[in-house]
Amino acid sequence: ASNLCNVFEQAIHLQEIDKIKQTMKNYGAMNAIMTGSGSAVFGLFAEESQAYKCVGKLKRQRFFANLCKPISHGVKLL
Repeated sequence: ASNLCNVFEQAIHLQEIDKIKQTMKNYGAMNAIMTGSGSAVFGLFAEESQAYKCVGKLKRQRFFANLCKPISHGVKLL
């Protein structure tokens, strides 16, 4: 998690991105970074309970937030 970075964050500095990242870190994220050109921010949490609390806080701050979990397989056709 500590090796994650997005150099584009240095090119555009948005207060909203900083606020989201700081909230995630305050709630226990091992790291939080902007995706690609800034369409989203994600955080990595060791504890699911911390991630759920963070989602709640971000929603109270009026940000769109969802909890996502990694999966052990690629796309499956149903």
